Amino acid sequence: MDKKQALLDQLHGLQTPAVSSLPAIGWWLVAALLCAAVYAGWRYQKNHRQRYWFRQAMDEINTIRNNAEQQSEHVLLARCSVLARKLALVGVPRTTSASLVGERWLQQLDSICGEPVFSDGAGQLLVQAPYQLNPAIEPKQIDEISNALEQLAKQMLIKHKWQRNQR
Repeated sequence: MDKKQALLDQLHGLQTPAVSSLPAIGWWLVAALLCAAVYAGWRYQKNHRQRYWFRQAMDEINTIRNNAEQQSEHVLLARCSVLARKLALVGVPRTTSASLVGERWLQQLDSICGEPVFSDGAGQLLVQAPYQLNPAIEPKQIDEISNALEQLAKQMLIKHKWQRNQR
């Protein structure tokens, strides 16, 4: 047993590895992914809130289109006029667009749109018809106005995205 004891005496005790004060790389990756997920969620929520006006406008345009047979043209035209005014207030500072009426208002809508959709087309009804007792409005004109409003909202969304990217 002397050989056995000699061999056992040659064995050293267990040595534990040195522990680093820094976490392992896996924890750093988890922390980085968590930060990236929080940032991505924050950006998504911010963009979602900034496009709220666009979703509301598109819902209103779809409601106008869907109620074309159920409501009178006069009511639909009034809703289009209110929506156009709201979009103009979103697209341009209130001080420059709130007081505009008549042709100047249509020109303001055209400048936001980028082309003369309102002043040359059925947008003339937005200036004249809401103030007449029984205006002569065809359903086709309501479609033209709703298409122009949709184009206006989309152009404003593009401009908002471009302005946000320029910051």
